[in-house]
Amino acid sequence: MKSILFILLMFGHILLISQPNECKHKEQLKAQKVAFLTSKLDLTVEEAQNFWPLYNELEKKKEEIYTAQKNIFSLLEKENISDKELSELTDKYIELEFAESKLISEYHLKFKKVLPIKKIAILYYSDRMFKRELLHKLKNCPKE
Repeated sequence: MKSILFILLMFGHILLISQPNECKHKEQLKAQKVAFLTSKLDLTVEEAQNFWPLYNELEKKKEEIYTAQKNIFSLLEKENISDKELSELTDKYIELEFAESKLISEYHLKFKKVLPIKKIAILYYSDRMFKRELLHKLKNCPKE
């Protein structure tokens, strides 16, 4: 049980690091991501008009899931948490992970209706590369 709690706490820490607390930084990060994806996808005007609303919907829904996960992690910080409560929280966490996977699958089908498959593949790869670059920058950032 302690190893599950440790893994959940570590994952939560990664989520918190990857999402800056200040709204200003969050908006800057979103803008950088949009610019990064735009440069990689080379969308036509029509593709962009159809794609970006879908992508923004997906990101909003994923953010709701991440917020729910952060709420779970904040509850895990309670000192006198019972095994029953831990079980409920970890079950909820797994439900949220499943919901995110289902959401991604749902939007994959929607993307296939508005983009060629090659651009969808580029999207997934570019999204991953953006996260990698961000983590690399954070890793090499001087500590204040």
